[in-house]
Amino acid sequence: MTYVLTPFVLLSAAAAVIAAIIAFVAWQHRAAPGGHPLVCLMAVVAIWLAGAAVEYATVGIPGKLMWSKFEYIGTLTCPVLFLLIALEYDHLDHWFTPGRVGLLFAVPLVTFLLALTNEWHGLIWPSITLTGPPSNLAVYGHGIGFWIGTVGYSYTLMAIGTVLLLRGLPLPKHLLASGCPACGRCAHSLVGQHHL
Repeated sequence: MTYVLTPFVLLSAAAAVIAAIIAFVAWQHRAAPGGHPLVCLMAVVAIWLAGAAVEYATVGIPGKLMWSKFEYIGTLTCPVLFLLIALEYDHLDHWFTPGRVGLLFAVPLVTFLLALTNEWHGLIWPSITLTGPPSNLAVYGHGIGFWIGTVGYSYTLMAIGTVLLLRGLPLPKHLLASGCPACGRCAHSLVGQHHL
């Protein structure tokens, strides 16, 4: 394989190092609410970004496709880990059972298998086009597997996790009641009922 150094490579590599450092620091504080999932999240973010750096550096579609598949380890597990952080932070970690956590990873596993076998069906990336020098980027077409497994499922989990984290915020009641009464009631129902 041939590699080229571009700003995208450097930025992704630097971000991977930062994510790895955060994972290391989080490991030292893993007893805090959300600590264990945060360590895992930052570790897979580091893997994802390191894969992206190599993918950006790789010249040619076969190599870029291989590294894109590697990146999917992080792409698909990050939303699940984010939800687990939110559940633990919101004191809903009693929800964690091996079966339930395993079910959260079912869609990412199927999507990852589709990515690994993409050349046979094109359900994740039906087309890949190179942009050429100086960026050395690839433009990926997206199939139904991408939209359901990567976008739909991931954004659903991140939305649920975000709502859970917002519910745990200690917001003053006067902020919740400001604005229109309906907005205040909605905000109160989302964040006003929970504590840290």
